[in-house]
Amino acid sequence: MSKEKYKPDYNASKNNEKCFGSIYSSLAQDKAFRELSIGTRYFYFICRVQANSQKGRRCLYNHAKEWNKTYSHLTHFVFPDKHLREFGYNRSNACKYFKELEAAGFIKKIEDNRFNHRVNVYAFSSKWKE
Repeated sequence: MSKEKYKPDYNASKNNEKCFGSIYSSLAQDKAFRELSIGTRYFYFICRVQANSQKGRRCLYNHAKEWNKTYSHLTHFVFPDKHLREFGYNRSNACKYFKELEAAGFIKKIEDNRFNHRVNVYAFSSKWKE
């Protein structure tokens, strides 16, 4: 009997968008992840979705091109205000989730651009394993 490759349930999407965020069960079961607030855990999933979305990758690419920098779309992501609003967040309530994720070692801020009126650049981190 051959193993079937995992195929995500695209029918779970409203408009058959082929972008989704995933995590490993070892992360979901880890004590560090379980100690995060429920809102922050959910926000981490949203960050994964944003990082894998076409809009998110395009925004990261445009930011990198504009400032002559290089980022890996596999680990780095940006989350501009307009994308936050699409997920039902605003900058002020997302800020506390970003801070909690940073403090716990799940993400790290690569660029802090709040005073430059540009998007912050984040990267997924494995510091939480330590």
